[in-house]
Amino acid sequence: MNDRYEIIQQLGSGGFGTVFLAKDRELDRNIAIKRLNITEQDDGEMLRDQLLAEAKTLAAMRHPNIVSIFDIQSTPSGGEIVMEHVQGVTLDGLVSKHLLLIRDFKFVAGQVLSAIASSHAHGVLHCDLKPANVMLCQLPGNQYEIKVLDFGMAPEALKEPKERSGTGKLVGSIFFMAPEQFETGAVSVQTDIYALGCLFYFLLTGCYPFYGETSVQVMAAHMTGKFQPIRSIRPDLPEALCKWVESHFVLKPDKRFSSCQASLDLLEELDLVDTAEVFALSSKKTSDSIGSRLVRPITVDSLKQSEPIASPTSYDSLLTATRGGKAAKTTSVVARAPERSKLKTFEEEEAVAPPTDATWYFSVEESRKGPVSLEKLKRLCTEGKFQRNDLVWHPSFVDWVTAEKCADLADSILLAEKNGALRKADEQKKAADMQKTQILKQGKKKKKSKMSRALASGETTLTALGLLLTGIIIIHKPLEAPTLSLAFTWLLLFYGFIITKARQIKAGIAWVLIGFFLPFLGDLIFSLRTGIRAIAGVLLMASSTVAMALLCIQMATKDPLPNAYGLDWPMNTILKVFGII
Repeated sequence: MNDRYEIIQQLGSGGFGTVFLAKDRELDRNIAIKRLNITEQDDGEMLRDQLLAEAKTLAAMRHPNIVSIFDIQSTPSGGEIVMEHVQGVTLDGLVSKHLLLIRDFKFVAGQVLSAIASSHAHGVLHCDLKPANVMLCQLPGNQYEIKVLDFGMAPEALKEPKERSGTGKLVGSIFFMAPEQFETGAVSVQTDIYALGCLFYFLLTGCYPFYGETSVQVMAAHMTGKFQPIRSIRPDLPEALCKWVESHFVLKPDKRFSSCQASLDLLEELDLVDTAEVFALSSKKTSDSIGSRLVRPITVDSLKQSEPIASPTSYDSLLTATRGGKAAKTTSVVARAPERSKLKTFEEEEAVAPPTDATWYFSVEESRKGPVSLEKLKRLCTEGKFQRNDLVWHPSFVDWVTAEKCADLADSILLAEKNGALRKADEQKKAADMQKTQILKQGKKKKKSKMSRALASGETTLTALGLLLTGIIIIHKPLEAPTLSLAFTWLLLFYGFIITKARQIKAGIAWVLIGFFLPFLGDLIFSLRTGIRAIAGVLLMASSTVAMALLCIQMATKDPLPNAYGLDWPMNTILKVFGII
């Protein structure tokens, strides 16, 4: 086999085998070779026979989500399997970048269940289902598919439990092993289903459902069956999906799904819709949380082999998974972010040393700032200096997200908006009060204006009437009603005096003094300078004075005017008064 296959490098090692990347010289393609590692304590012949028998079974499956087997060979060291070389990211690598949205999870879980259902139908258990043994592989056209790896030591499902534990070793990863495996080492379809439930929990939360600081504590956690409910970590997930996942790893095997196909059928019946595209869970990880806290769609970047990302990055194209494995390229809703080395720190901008817990960066008006503590960021939110559409970054988020999508800042944003709403209501109330005051002032002004116009109209009317009646007094014989005539002229004089002085007071004290020292002349000057309304008062005063003087002359002489239309009577009357005639 070494003549045909050229070993390029070791890809990984663990359990009973080591996997190498090799080149098939005859077909000119890269393949993977898994070599069985047998120690002196192992029953080499039994393991080799089991490996080769199950490799034949897997080769016969030809399932699109199971790595294809090309060739098998028994060797003195144990045996080798030549298989398809797949490239992509394992699920633990994916979860280190981000957690899954509902639609992506449904697609991934559906393909894994389909693969394991097929292997169970062929009588083969996996017995080591864990994130590292499931890979996301990119396909042409921005599509992707699941490949389940490492069936190498899977015992046959149809054998009795006592026959399946011949190695004397526990097979599997401790975080994904069913309680019955710790008790008896027995495996069944339900042990794979249990492991799948733990795997699904991990994809959604980034946490192991059963955790401990030591292997004994992990085993005890599995045996008690106590775990943190999924919705306490991912409140965005519907209750039906959470119950579906949690029903895989119930304590008693007979309470779990009867088969992977039954689980898959129920998953496809669930009506599941994402409530958001990109958001971040609380950055405060529990001890069992090893995944990212960012939840976003699977992207081209998600499928790249890389170590967990430790600096802000961005993504532009999304792979929207469907049940058929198709994907559509769309634009990311997360803004592009600079490299961490390009981010300005508060030391650079403000020469202030950040606190020891400063792990947050934020972006306001195209300016990236940080690092700051979460408490500092919350204060900025509460003060309204950092708002819901601004961007934040934390190492556990991997990518930038808007503040409104960050669970750590949700309460602060709501408080800031509540305070802002109260301030806005206050401002609106003040504006309404001011508007009301202005309306009242305008009303008063209009009323005053109407009153002024009415007064002006009244003054004009009274002036005209006064002049008319004065003319009547002069023209007709006033001695027939002397008291009435005299009272009327006094009334006109008083009214003219009042309106004239009122306008002088309004115009200024200087005019009052001028009117006082120059009784008629000052009033005349004032009326000529200030307008027709003031002239009305002066005319009333003048006409009433003339009428009163003439009336007094007639009363004194007991002689009515001889001819009201003549020109000689005024002089004759004056001469009579002074005794000249």
